[in-house]
Amino acid sequence: MLADLDAHGWKETTPTEDVSLENGGIYVIATYKKQGWTLNARHSSMPPWVESTAIATKESCFDSLTDEETGILEDVN
Repeated sequence: MLADLDAHGWKETTPTEDVSLENGGIYVIATYKKQGWTLNARHSSMPPWVESTAIATKESCFDSLTDEETGILEDVN
């Protein structure tokens, strides 16, 4: 999936984090941007469980946040 994002104009904004888990599992997270959108992609696998998610957010949505809400988001990161 991540290779396809590059091919469609999404630019990786943070290095892909690839973490090996116990029992041969893996956890991968990456962030991409394109035309005012931010996409966070995540893939987790620990046999037999496998999950992939992608969340895209329009950056202008953050313009409506209060200073308090922005502070909460910054504290999480």
